[in-house]
Amino acid sequence: MAEPPRSSSRRLKHWGWGYEDQQRPAHEIDEAAAGIRAMLGFGGEVQAAKPLDEVELRTPRLEAPADEGGLFSSDRHDRAVHALGKAYRDIVRGHRGEYANPPDLVARPTDEDDVAEVLERASDWGAAVIPFGGGTSVCGGIEPRLANEDRPSVSLDLTRLDRVLEIDHTSLAARIRAGCADRTWKISFANTT
Repeated sequence: MAEPPRSSSRRLKHWGWGYEDQQRPAHEIDEAAAGIRAMLGFGGEVQAAKPLDEVELRTPRLEAPADEGGLFSSDRHDRAVHALGKAYRDIVRGHRGEYANPPDLVARPTDEDDVAEVLERASDWGAAVIPFGGGTSVCGGIEPRLANEDRPSVSLDLTRLDRVLEIDHTSLAARIRAGCADRTWKISFANTT
């Protein structure tokens, strides 16, 4: 099985789909806005996304343990990316810089032991743990809207759990980790016997 290269250091947009370096050229955005106004008779005003450094983001209520080798992060960008899904309402709120419920920490486990560590720490802190896969969450599942607004939360980012663990060539089944969803794999299931 051929493994794809590790992802680069590209950062996701804090407010919507895609990467920070994937923005349509200004003239295309202006043309689309003009088309919207012509079709609907209103709207289509172009506004830039609120820069993350101008966004009011609640101070984390938890401190990332220094001894965990990067397992936990309280970075503003990480917390903003993990605060909202990618439904239309989420993109609009993120574009406007409205992050009412950012997670206090983001955890990025690389194996099952790391997941256990995150769950144990969260239990000790009394924190909710919210799984984060691709981040689409069109139904609001990644947003930490808790009954107790004072309860801290940890976003459990599964993207580093990105390995194919086992392939059964007889049944054509594979056992893969949760972070493989956004990776492209070339796996040959051809029987070589």
